[in-house]
Amino acid sequence: MICAYLIGGTNLRNWGKVRGSSRARVISVSEKAVGYNGCDAEGSEYRVRRCHNKERHNKERHWPVPVRARPPLLQAYAESSMTQGAYTLFTTLAPEPNDSGPINSLLFIRNATLLVSGGDDQILRIWDVYTNKCVQKLHSPRWGQITALSWLKLSATSEANAVLFIGTGRGVVSAYPFSDKSNQLSTTTAVFRLDDSVEVQALDLLRSRFAVASHSGQIRMFGLKDSKFLVPLWNIQVQDIPRGIFFDGTDNERLTVHTCCLGDVYSINSSSTYDDFADSGVCSIYCNSESGKLIGRTRLAGGVGSATLSENQHIKATYNLSTGNFDIYEPPDSLAPISLMVPTTSRLIKQCVFTEDGRTVVCGGDDGTVNVFRLGERPEMQSLSVEGPDTFYAITTMSTFYYHFIACGDSEEPATIFIWRKPTEMKVMEDRELQLRLAREESTSMHVSAETEIQDLKEKLKALTIIYEYETQRQKSGQSTERYLLAAAVVTLSVLFPTIGLCQYCENPYEIKLPDSFLLYNKGPPECEAP
Repeated sequence: MICAYLIGGTNLRNWGKVRGSSRARVISVSEKAVGYNGCDAEGSEYRVRRCHNKERHNKERHWPVPVRARPPLLQAYAESSMTQGAYTLFTTLAPEPNDSGPINSLLFIRNATLLVSGGDDQILRIWDVYTNKCVQKLHSPRWGQITALSWLKLSATSEANAVLFIGTGRGVVSAYPFSDKSNQLSTTTAVFRLDDSVEVQALDLLRSRFAVASHSGQIRMFGLKDSKFLVPLWNIQVQDIPRGIFFDGTDNERLTVHTCCLGDVYSINSSSTYDDFADSGVCSIYCNSESGKLIGRTRLAGGVGSATLSENQHIKATYNLSTGNFDIYEPPDSLAPISLMVPTTSRLIKQCVFTEDGRTVVCGGDDGTVNVFRLGERPEMQSLSVEGPDTFYAITTMSTFYYHFIACGDSEEPATIFIWRKPTEMKVMEDRELQLRLAREESTSMHVSAETEIQDLKEKLKALTIIYEYETQRQKSGQSTERYLLAAAVVTLSVLFPTIGLCQYCENPYEIKLPDSFLLYNKGPPECEAP
């Protein structure tokens, strides 16, 4: 049997930290779904783990399966080498002297030039990524700790007049418009009770809706008026802690909620439109986003610490609290996850986020590393590490035209934010084109220089030819060797230093007449005064 541990407290991020007033309970989880747990370096076999209620133990079977017969993502996890470029540490946002508390949520905005962070110190900070400075702080006595952040873009091509939604530990949600032209008023809505914190939230950009879930299991749907006023639509109550919520479907007609396993009985209690049901295990709830009516449920492989859906809605990733691994579901409704095993030292929950158009998933860690898995036909994996045993819970990503960014918030005090980046394919292509252009320019310059040298050699050869003709002429005329040597010296000096060799005062005493071709080559003797 696989065991999941429930720890009391208002912040589920501290899963596994037992305090004096906390209650811990062991829950048995029946795992009927197949879990792929990786493969060897040769890629010749994989393990299938099953849990049976009757046998009370795990069975492991090794089946030799060809690589091409496995699921695509299992093929991608056969090896562990990043081959298509790697993320490098771009910058570090150091905390201020009076900052304290771990970071709970991060969000890139404005084309990854700004980063929004919120944590237990109840202050929202906006960082300039390129100057490493905090450019703005927001605080409200009604907030408490900041637990969730969402960014509403009013235009697909521009972030002007966008709205930032802030979920807090005291059950309120604040909406802050971002405008470059004028100051706009923010709104703060008491969505839940004062002692019921916001766990997760999601925005529907197609229909202008906002879904939010609380620690006590309340799920509420709001419509957005003027992009910042919350208009209640419906609400439901579940006997569990929601740990993942997102819209999916062609028209965002479905709301998916992932929860932790709190007991042997899981039920939905709401109005007459809901059917009560009881079952053991961990479930994903599928609700109609218009009415809140239950559509279906799915049993997952273990308790869910966090859940995310790729932007193209093709892949789902969850953090399995029972195994400590990150499970990949492709398609999202499948029951056979691919487990990405990462090193772990505690039961602290961690976030996982998709990036690079859903081709890569970034997983948090508690040993000072962040694991990046590229999902595709070729295996690619990279571990981003920092000094010290830091725990990275909060993760956010953004892809721009030139770079893919990853930001991770430290859960240790004082909290530090680390930002990595990797060039996009377009950036790599432009850099290669620039290198080729510079190489062509250098080659052209070298070619011109070579042509100039060749021309100089031709001119020198022409001068030597004239000397040879002059020598032949003197030998035929029977002139003495002394007069010949003097003439040759004058000609050689004229070739090397025309300004000196052809001056009037340098005419030899034997009145040697130079060939006309030599004078034409040197464009005649220069003008200078005789001594």
